[in-house]
Amino acid sequence: MKILGETISKSTPIDGGCISSCRKITTESGKRYVVKYYQKCGIAQAEATGLAELAKAKVNVPHVYDYSDNQLILGYIERAPLYASPQQLAASLAKVHAVTSAQFGFTADNFIGSTEQANTPNNDWVHFFWENRILFQLQFAERNNRSTRELTIRLSKLENRLESILSGTEEPPTLLHGDLWRNNYFYDKYGQPVFIDPAVYYGHRESDIAMTTLFGGFSEEFYNVYNEISPLKDDWRQRLNFYNIYHLLNHLNLFGTGYYNQLIESICYYV
Repeated sequence: MKILGETISKSTPIDGGCISSCRKITTESGKRYVVKYYQKCGIAQAEATGLAELAKAKVNVPHVYDYSDNQLILGYIERAPLYASPQQLAASLAKVHAVTSAQFGFTADNFIGSTEQANTPNNDWVHFFWENRILFQLQFAERNNRSTRELTIRLSKLENRLESILSGTEEPPTLLHGDLWRNNYFYDKYGQPVFIDPAVYYGHRESDIAMTTLFGGFSEEFYNVYNEISPLKDDWRQRLNFYNIYHLLNHLNLFGTGYYNQLIESICYYV
């Protein structure tokens, strides 16, 4: 078998997450690649586009060699054997967030996990977040019979409070990783952070920060260093649960009702 015109000498499985299978490929010339295989068409292209967008910030991402409907070929990056300092991670994320756009959204829809993510551009963050994030996921949950009357009522009340919740937080549209939890970055052998599996769009950077808190794994030093480089609003922690409503809705749609109570609790924090 061949890859990119070279004969494959070794192929070993590696962890590819919950939406893809993944293999480390070594060729006879010694080149190494990561090949990801997806069941759903379009995710490979979306991931390739997202990595290219993150690369505009001059941060480390895997090099994209090729992709098709269901396959993505990336350059292999050797991981650090030990956990490195979070200072470099905070600095790299600040560089991502320094890239801005004229509108919220993105040039194309993409995916958050295996769920479609709507990125219709909008000049208003409040409207964008409600229409493209909360309402889009709620409608998906209703189609999948994972919504309830309680959820619908509480999100309706949340919609009425959006302006007040986000008042005073206005910022330019900022490049976001979009799915930044502890398994979507690693450190290379030089101790430099590498971002993977993005769900990029231009939004409010507090939403990226919120995602880092959902499953833990980011130290207080990370947030302190980030704030030194790119200060957040003093009350940024008050909106963590708000922005994570989107991700909890997505997890409800992806994995089922195990996330329902946490989702309701997060909404109840605001309504």
